[in-house]
Amino acid sequence: ITDIQGDTTNLDYFTGEFNKAEIDALLILGDLNDMNHDINETDYEEIYSVLEIINNNFNKTIFVMPGNHESKEDYYKALNLFDLTDLSDHNNLKFESMNILSVPGYHLADYTNPNGFLFDNVMDFHPMKDCLPEPEADCNQGLSLLVAHGPPKGTNANSIDAIVTEGTKSMEWNNVGNQQI
Repeated sequence: ITDIQGDTTNLDYFTGEFNKAEIDALLILGDLNDMNHDINETDYEEIYSVLEIINNNFNKTIFVMPGNHESKEDYYKALNLFDLTDLSDHNNLKFESMNILSVPGYHLADYTNPNGFLFDNVMDFHPMKDCLPEPEADCNQGLSLLVAHGPPKGTNANSIDAIVTEGTKSMEWNNVGNQQI
């Protein structure tokens, strides 16, 4: 799941549903807090509240990584209080019979917390880079799952990364996904 943005009411419900469904692991893919949070609550408090609910209500493996909302200080301050696997520190992680390759944070500064996880050109250092640009290449990594907070770069207004902005004469769209993904 991604973009919880401090919504602990729905999160409490869904962790119960995940347990009923007997899923093997939960991957939290960023934006634990809402950058436009209530003036009375800090980013740290929102991140902590989300992690606390997940940790206390989900009884299997939990992976977490930052998106573009978290500040590094608040993310690590809250995360260090729980025994969760941080995918920003483990870009290539074996889980059961699957390799999980993670691309945490975001690649565009305009949409990222100024003290957050900006990862421009993330694929330059990512373990998957040797597989690119040949998707069929045998990388001896047993690639099974790529997880990222940001979407891949689309090509039109119907793509998952399309945003609408007001242009000078009409509404315009732009694709803001990660071209490297």
